[in-house]
Amino acid sequence: MKPLIDFDLYNIYMKLGHFVEMPFLHVKHSPAYNQQKIFNGEVTKEDFELFLATKCETEEHKKIDEVAKNLIPIGHELTEMSQEIIGMIQKIYVFNKYLTAEQIMLCRMIADKITTYSYEDEAHLMVNGRLMVPLDPTMKSMGNMFFELYQLYLQLQNHLVSQKASDNEFGDFYQQLYKRKVGLLYSQKCYKKVLNMTRGKDDIILQSYCFRSLYHLGRTEESLALMSEFLHKNGLFLIYMRGYFNEFKNDETIKEVLVNTRSMDQYEKMETCIEEERDYWEHFKKAASDIKAYYENKTTQHIKTNALKEGLVINEVKFE
Repeated sequence: MKPLIDFDLYNIYMKLGHFVEMPFLHVKHSPAYNQQKIFNGEVTKEDFELFLATKCETEEHKKIDEVAKNLIPIGHELTEMSQEIIGMIQKIYVFNKYLTAEQIMLCRMIADKITTYSYEDEAHLMVNGRLMVPLDPTMKSMGNMFFELYQLYLQLQNHLVSQKASDNEFGDFYQQLYKRKVGLLYSQKCYKKVLNMTRGKDDIILQSYCFRSLYHLGRTEESLALMSEFLHKNGLFLIYMRGYFNEFKNDETIKEVLVNTRSMDQYEKMETCIEEERDYWEHFKKAASDIKAYYENKTTQHIKTNALKEGLVINEVKFE
């Protein structure tokens, strides 16, 4: 039963990963620029709040004011994913007597947390004959919930990568977990461990971790020889392998290997793409910060205006 349970937990993990990645998408149906940081557990609550300021629940929320038209509606996708995750959790409960206490608790906490909010609330609400709209149509207020769900995602990830593979029809996903474990160790700069787990492997991702770890360990000649072999074995353009080399930007030694095994044209195209992606991400972060500040200021001004009307005291200052 263990491989079947691990497989179901892996499917929950993958779907939950898509869910917690949603706040960081700059366009739908495209992976987030900081996806690796999400895997590595490097995302903060403040990050979630910041990028949720670029999101809203529905298309109607985009019509609330001029700034809202820049928001990305993700409520429908979140609703669908949360329902799928709940369905997966209910399915795994069929094997309840085979689950560990940790697995049961994790599933329960995920189910409870992901149903904290409704993700497709109406943008307009009629109250006593008056049409009410939110001052802040963004999803920033869900930042804490997303962060807590993200912590559960990381717990589930740690549980899964600690599982030993089984030789059966479900074995392929264990290989994916193996790669994820290697990636986590690499992000933690455990290069010797990574080297032990990747040396001699045929998989392109594992090979890339191998020569990169060798390079960081100062075994430069060995690393460059393996890198050159790696590049000769596959015919991919450098631009499609930029994820393996973007950390070595401006490294002349590695540049020489890349140019010699491909071409200067390919190298420059890869470099341009890396820079454009970084620039776009910084622009997206700036836009998120501006939108967040706009709605925080709008809310503060609204509160002060109402306080002036009512003669209320705010922060020990009386508005009359």
